[in-house]
Amino acid sequence: MNSSRPNSPSPFSLGYWMHAEWAPHKATWLAWPHEKTDWPGKFAPIPWVYGDVVRRLSQAERVCILVNDSAAERAARNVLKPCGANLKAVDFFRVPTNRGWIRDFGPIFVKNGQLAFQCLGQVQELAKRRRRQRQARGEIEVEGVEARPPRTPRGP
Repeated sequence: MNSSRPNSPSPFSLGYWMHAEWAPHKATWLAWPHEKTDWPGKFAPIPWVYGDVVRRLSQAERVCILVNDSAAERAARNVLKPCGANLKAVDFFRVPTNRGWIRDFGPIFVKNGQLAFQCLGQVQELAKRRRRQRQARGEIEVEGVEARPPRTPRGP
């Protein structure tokens, strides 16, 4: 087997593991829905479904939501407030996305006694831009969490 980083140990070999979704955690990350083609002909109720999800989550934990811009944040707040979400437990991050499926591009948190932060896709690119330009616009930072680049899967 070969790897793009043959001398770099895998996170697994270093004792890291991804905890189950029901394990204790500090926040749930969501991307606010905006791409209508993700729900062909059915988009209208989707923000309200997200609103209900955020309402339930925000009663018990912090919710971090990626929104494309200030207009998207206002639109999200205009849904969350009537849904009864606890906005004191909601943090918005202005990060342009092309989809609402954060599982495809968002951060993955793994554990090894303490948390590590693995950036994927757009989030990683935003972190690189932050370091280069030292701008806060569209940036996600998780205090006290180490950023690690994603590993390339081993090929045959």
